Amino acid sequence: MLNVQLFFGNLSYQVAISYVESGLPDVLLSTSALFTLILASVFPASTSDRFTLSKFVAVALRFV
Repeated sequence: MLNVQLFFGNLSYQVAISYVESGLPDVLLSTSALFTLILASVFPASTSDRFTLSKFVAVALRFV
């Protein structure tokens, strides 16, 4: 099942590159951790999905 998800993720990335400038998909890809943190905070699957300062710092360090 994971292979199907990886295939469609890679396929959508390649399609995005073919329609827009090459830098835009890279920017969106690099901010995926931030989107994941926000969505996990809004729609938590468990109590450990809460927004915490340590999670925010870990995501923020990714941009450095």
